[in-house]
Amino acid sequence: MMDTAEFNFAALAEPVARELLGAPNARLSCKDELRFGSNGSLKVAISGKAAGTFTDFENGTGGGLLDLIGREVGGDRKSATEWLRKHYGAHEPVRRSAGKIVAIYPYHDENGQVLFEVVRKEPKTFLQRRSETDWSVKGVRVVPYRLPEVIEAIAMERAVFIVEGEKDADRLHSLGIQATCNAGGAGKWTDEHAAFLHSADVVIIPDNDKAGEDHSEKVARSLKDVAARVRILRLIGLDRKGDVSDWLDAGNRIEQLHELAETAPDWRPASRLPLTWLGEEDNVPPKKWLVKGTIGRNDLSIVHAPSRRQELLRA
Repeated sequence: MMDTAEFNFAALAEPVARELLGAPNARLSCKDELRFGSNGSLKVAISGKAAGTFTDFENGTGGGLLDLIGREVGGDRKSATEWLRKHYGAHEPVRRSAGKIVAIYPYHDENGQVLFEVVRKEPKTFLQRRSETDWSVKGVRVVPYRLPEVIEAIAMERAVFIVEGEKDADRLHSLGIQATCNAGGAGKWTDEHAAFLHSADVVIIPDNDKAGEDHSEKVARSLKDVAARVRILRLIGLDRKGDVSDWLDAGNRIEQLHELAETAPDWRPASRLPLTWLGEEDNVPPKKWLVKGTIGRNDLSIVHAPSRRQELLRA
């Protein structure tokens, strides 16, 4: 059995993809995925739940990072593991391959002691570490970002804004709004994070994409019986995958954000029809049918027919 525990596949996805596939399609790539080819038909996920996987829409194939390596250099998963170990083996090569550190985001406990750090490098890669010499976070406490400030805001009955990343949380904090997030980005919020927001007034600002929408719903559900109030504030006018920092960069003022938060309705759990976001049509799973070609599983369908009285009148 292959031992691949030494590898952080999510962190390695970007440098490995660039080495094997060359420069990505800058027009079609984004912060969560790299696209390759003139039409972007090959996708490599570099963050989020799917980080470390690839999809070839043109050929209908995909898989994990080892599968991508095997496809490009030849051989099976064992030989792909050896290639990865040779080029990026153990932890030090992973850190070196990720490039230059451009930001460090410390996560503190209630007393202000650093528990771990999220490190951002360029090319864009996020890693976590206990310290400069210890890049393992196994067993570390799960806490939200800027926890001491969050606790203070709740005590002062001020709203706490939840965003998707540390950059956005810091941006709002610099403008007088207490904001927080979780390490790892969209989809990584847990009930452990939610427990720190007991009795809080919470405003969730999702990024403008499906991952952001799913993340906001997950956060809201975790806070349903914890926080005093939960609202989801969806910002208008954002490009796809845009965030609150983009919204502010577009010239919107922090006073407007306060006003929008005040008028945002309280969140209520509700069943929602599935959405397909523009540009993600290729990711939609195959349709499942109850009656093939007529009634789809989980679709909203209406079946009607002439009444017996209408049939008699026609006769």
